[in-house]
Amino acid sequence: MFDAFSSLLSTLAPALGLPEITVSDEDPSCLLVIDDFEVSLRYLPESNLVLIFTVVAPLPDHGRNELYAALLDANTFFHETQGFTLAAREDTGVTLQGAMSL
Repeated sequence: MFDAFSSLLSTLAPALGLPEITVSDEDPSCLLVIDDFEVSLRYLPESNLVLIFTVVAPLPDHGRNELYAALLDANTFFHETQGFTLAAREDTGVTLQGAMSL
């Protein structure tokens, strides 16, 4: 199935206007920069899933309680997140992560 992941990346790159994306069997992951967003993709062959991770915003200096409440609401049965999870951490800010079947 690694070939399917490589094929997905080969198709994805021109669609997003990116240069060729290459990965190896030893490290089936890559970091893409799409419109100033860094998106990490990692293929998990044992489950045939692709993990997707990106930082969407820094944590604000003010209004964090409101942000935390909105994030908790979005994570209630993946409300308006398309099955992804939102998180807030001091070291990364607000992140979006999820897993999709290849």
